[in-house]
Amino acid sequence: MAKQKWAPNKKIDAEKKNLSDTPDVNITGGDHFATRSRANDFVRLMRSLPDPDPVLKKMGRGITALQELMTDSHLESVWSVRCAATSGAEWFMAPGDDSSGSQEIADAFAEELKDMDVPRIIEEMMDAVAFGYSPLEVLWTPKEGRWGISNIVGKPPQWFEFNQDNKLVLKTGVLGTEELPENRFLLVQHRPSYANPYGVKVFSKCFWPVTFKKNGFRWWTVFVEKYGGAFMYGKYPTNAGEKFKQELLEALERMVADAVAIAPEGSEISITSAADKRGGSDVHSAYIQMSNNEISKAVLGQTLTTEIGDVGSFAAAKAHNLVREDLAFADRRRISAAFNRLAAVYAFYNFGADAAPPLFQFVKDEDLQTPRAERDVKLHSLGWRPKKEYFIREYGMQEEDFDLAEEKSGDDSFPGFNQIIPDRKHPKNCSCGCGNIKKNKKRSFFRKLLTILFASKEEKELEKDSDLTDRFETAMLKAAQAEADATVDSFIDAMGQVHNFDEAFDAVVNANSSPSKCATLIDEVRYAAGQIGASSSKPKGIDDATGEKGGRRNG
Repeated sequence: MAKQKWAPNKKIDAEKKNLSDTPDVNITGGDHFATRSRANDFVRLMRSLPDPDPVLKKMGRGITALQELMTDSHLESVWSVRCAATSGAEWFMAPGDDSSGSQEIADAFAEELKDMDVPRIIEEMMDAVAFGYSPLEVLWTPKEGRWGISNIVGKPPQWFEFNQDNKLVLKTGVLGTEELPENRFLLVQHRPSYANPYGVKVFSKCFWPVTFKKNGFRWWTVFVEKYGGAFMYGKYPTNAGEKFKQELLEALERMVADAVAIAPEGSEISITSAADKRGGSDVHSAYIQMSNNEISKAVLGQTLTTEIGDVGSFAAAKAHNLVREDLAFADRRRISAAFNRLAAVYAFYNFGADAAPPLFQFVKDEDLQTPRAERDVKLHSLGWRPKKEYFIREYGMQEEDFDLAEEKSGDDSFPGFNQIIPDRKHPKNCSCGCGNIKKNKKRSFFRKLLTILFASKEEKELEKDSDLTDRFETAMLKAAQAEADATVDSFIDAMGQVHNFDEAFDAVVNANSSPSKCATLIDEVRYAAGQIGASSSKPKGIDDATGEKGGRRNG
């Protein structure tokens, strides 16, 4: 029986285990069906794939034309800003999984990188954004029974090209190429595709703005030479000869250069201001400013702040910052992927095929987490309690560096009589206001963490002073507790033997060593009672000292 032909609209029997036996084309294979050689007969004759960048193709030049653009001061400035967001960030190596040996692999690879100039390597990887791709050679060397890395060096991209299979090869001679050794090179690409493995070149978009700006400066210089200074105007008689005219012209030229001159008798020299030509100077300035704006948008992203000029705008600055964060995140993800490929090779050679390769990660900027922290504070006030895994994942903290304190549940008390006399039982809705004060006085681990991460130096000093005040208050309350217990016990003993008011008065007076001490104690009790009454009759959440919401009650 003849083999049945396969067609895209023909269903495949699900019971057949080997799908490649059914269609004529192997649908499970990894080879490309649509290739350049099939789509274009001319490409089939070519040794390598040409760079499809439209600017370089039109000029007939290579990447060296883009490298020459770094002489422009504005391009150098904005490019340094973009590179610094990645090369200046802190990084660490995270274990690939939870196995016992993963941390050892991560530490070993981190030690390899710490011996090298990592910021320089990252900047060379960032050349992929400028020129589309960036090849870096990895120099392997034996170290204590393992394969170590002595250095990672970026090589000029114009030394390389891509073949018909989108593989990077080294140019040799005039027309020759040589395949690269396996696991010897790192290739970083910016937005590559099958049609364009050379990637998208950001500097290609800056070529014409930089070129036009150079011409703009040249034209502006000529304009300044003509109209920047005073304009010399000479008059000669109508019957003057050519010799007279030539002498007058030479006198004007000397006057422009030396500010002094002599002229033939009968001639007249006047100085005219060039103020009416200032509009032409503004045109040149706007021309150069527009070129700088185009360069900024190409390198830093299309944002409003590159064109707002001298007028400030908070919304524009905020939008620009969001774009900067997005570009920095994309660049860091590209750099991390390159280091992770190298880490996978390192783990395979030194720890075996089953070893989990470590992960290169950048430390998150603290300022980028401020909105998250503010949101978490609000959620915490509503009863939300995060777990340790949340702090590790979102704030980049190490598990061994902190613990979550358990919050004690129970009746809270007003920091006055209820702390001096803790045995006293208060109802749930006690009028003395004891229900919420203790909760407000206690600072949870979450708030302490936010203080450490985001507080300024002055706020940390205030937090320290608050801790000292709370400890002093606790010690004083304990001392007052002992004094109160002794006083109350003496009152109870004295009042247990009286029968009328006069005997009770004498018993209270005799319970103290002096009448003045008794009077002082009664005054303190009356003052404390007045404070409790005032706090219980006031609306909830009003500060005693300022009358504003959110304040802390005084005990």
